[in-house]
Amino acid sequence: MGPPHPALRYAYGWGGAGLVLQTEDPCTRTATEGPHIAYRANPVSGAKRADDCTSTTNGGEWYSPCSVPRISGWTCRSSACVPVHLSTSAAWRLQPCAFRALPREPTSRIAVAGMNATATLLFALKLYVACMLAFVASVHLGLEQNYWASVTCVALANPISANVRSKALYRLLGTLGAGVTALAIGGLFGILSFPVVLASGVVATLGFTVAAANRTPRAYALQLFAVTLCLIAVGNVEHPGRLFDIALLRVTEICIGIAAITLVDGLAPTALGPSVRTRLRRWLPEVRQWLDDAVAGNVATDVAAQHRLKAVADLSALSLVAEQLRFDSTVSNRQHRLLFALQRRLARLVPLIGALEATTAGSSRLHDPAWRERIVATRQRDLARAQQAWTDIQVLDDALEKGDPLPPHLERSLATSQPLPLAPDHHHALRIGGGCALAYALICLLWWATGWAQGPNMLIMGTVTLAFFGIFDGANLAAMKFGRFAALSVALSVVLGYLLLPMAQSFTGFALACALVILPLAVWSIEEPLAILLLALTLSNAGLASHYQPQDFGTFLDMAAGTLIGIFIGFFCLLLVKRMGAEAASKRLQEDGRQDLATLSRTADRDAEDAFLERDLDRIGQLGARATGANAVAAAHLFRQLRLGHSLVHLQRATHYAAGIERDLLDALMRRLRRELAGAASPGMLGDHLDRVLRRDILLGSPEGDALTDALVHLRLALEPVPAQNGEAA
Repeated sequence: MGPPHPALRYAYGWGGAGLVLQTEDPCTRTATEGPHIAYRANPVSGAKRADDCTSTTNGGEWYSPCSVPRISGWTCRSSACVPVHLSTSAAWRLQPCAFRALPREPTSRIAVAGMNATATLLFALKLYVACMLAFVASVHLGLEQNYWASVTCVALANPISANVRSKALYRLLGTLGAGVTALAIGGLFGILSFPVVLASGVVATLGFTVAAANRTPRAYALQLFAVTLCLIAVGNVEHPGRLFDIALLRVTEICIGIAAITLVDGLAPTALGPSVRTRLRRWLPEVRQWLDDAVAGNVATDVAAQHRLKAVADLSALSLVAEQLRFDSTVSNRQHRLLFALQRRLARLVPLIGALEATTAGSSRLHDPAWRERIVATRQRDLARAQQAWTDIQVLDDALEKGDPLPPHLERSLATSQPLPLAPDHHHALRIGGGCALAYALICLLWWATGWAQGPNMLIMGTVTLAFFGIFDGANLAAMKFGRFAALSVALSVVLGYLLLPMAQSFTGFALACALVILPLAVWSIEEPLAILLLALTLSNAGLASHYQPQDFGTFLDMAAGTLIGIFIGFFCLLLVKRMGAEAASKRLQEDGRQDLATLSRTADRDAEDAFLERDLDRIGQLGARATGANAVAAAHLFRQLRLGHSLVHLQRATHYAAGIERDLLDALMRRLRRELAGAASPGMLGDHLDRVLRRDILLGSPEGDALTDALVHLRLALEPVPAQNGEAA
């Protein structure tokens, strides 16, 4: 092929470095060169524009005029594309084409991203069959609310079988708990409506609050508990005599739906384990490259720093799928323990890599010969620890992949291997709980003032808006989108309930009418998770029944109005209690880190050090999942806090071995450190004090002395200002 046409020759810049693109072979494969790949139009194939081709990166996208699919990996989706190799021989770029970072898919959706057409259609078909099976079972048992069973199938639907099973268990527990609680409240207050509504609101708000604090999939049980309690107790407050019947009916319908979706999904299960192991295959090379760069003293580029931040985010997010993996038949109990032993070893390696990076930068930055000598010695010890940690990681990885035996020290640690805990966000949970209480009170006031029969419906939708969508940084946008989908469900319910179902004269016609709604929305839900909620609302509004008779249209509009007004009130309360945006979350995480570090400075306990490491990595992971420049700077501060926390604990331990004037010096240093962490001391004065302590060579020649020297060196380096990134001040 001849030289490229000048009009089709492009260069893209990333982080200020220009990258010249030149054509080579036809686009018959995917290819990468470093972290970059791009495709351009081939004039021979007839492509005329750059947007005839697509390009993607791990963690970002090219856009305008470059057309980009939102998938992971590198791909060329057009035969009119050719791969290009990248070089740094020029420093220019095409301005209309820019790079934008994309947030990574949560680990719980690892296998969902990039599902092929066959898997997507299989998922949609399984959901449809489960809905029909649940409906038929409910009808044959003579139950009243047949659509509850089908809606349960929709709510539990997930392309990953382990997620279906775990959600089924949590939904069952939440429903049973809500039924028992509703009966207890009804038995306590009888026909007194106000105490029943008040008590139900208090208990439901507590459930939503605890669920918001719990960042594991177990929160689903608490959310369903609170919603079902309102549905049973508040929804039937005017008919207390039917409370037991409704509770029993609800539990029965839910159990039918759970049985149907679990049975159908089990006929063609989709495993989560292989997807997690595939993701692990990408994490390990990234971490190894990070370690190699730290050893070699290579300065990380902005792009590399973002990739490392996302690697920590993925490491932390692995804890999110810990519960689902227990329900995955392809993952044995030993593999489960090996996976999380590997996660913990990787977590231990992160601060060691940070320490190596700090000593590399410090040895070139500090000119004092005494400091340089101690930094080099500390670096050698850090390197030995990092190499041992990486050896353990490789051994665990071989055991996970090949079933190799473990050495005794790793085998012993495997017995107590657990995923890294996800720290609850109490501040955030209290805001969500306060918002739920406010929405509940406002809707109850409106209900009392108007006597509107849609009061219970408004209560449920208002609190659901807060509890289910208030957890996001952009909660206002999520709630607005929920409102739009709820309005769309009203329109779809009209089509299904007043057009399609009345035309059905047999079960075949009924099944066909449902298929026209369920199958397209199920396929769409792979790309748009709220499509599942749209389907659930549509089936609920249509009110599927054995002898279908469309409800009065005025009653239908009344119900739709109650739904939308409840969502609006929930959205209003959300704006009052929630601080929106990733920046607010970033500030909260940084403040939590500072308080955690101040608490750690008062203890030398190993368990406290481990807990601090886990919480700080969790905070870094939360920042990494948000993938913004400001969060990269915040994460740099949290990485520094990791080294500070590690050094503080070892400094306090070494203090116990010192005596006399040396002990007094170390105690004075710890007091200054606590004042520094509280913002009441000058970093410069603290640095001078560290210099004086270090030059005394306390406990020289002993293991405790080496640990003290390492702690002092890392403290000194951690007090250096965090460099700004991308032009932002640190």
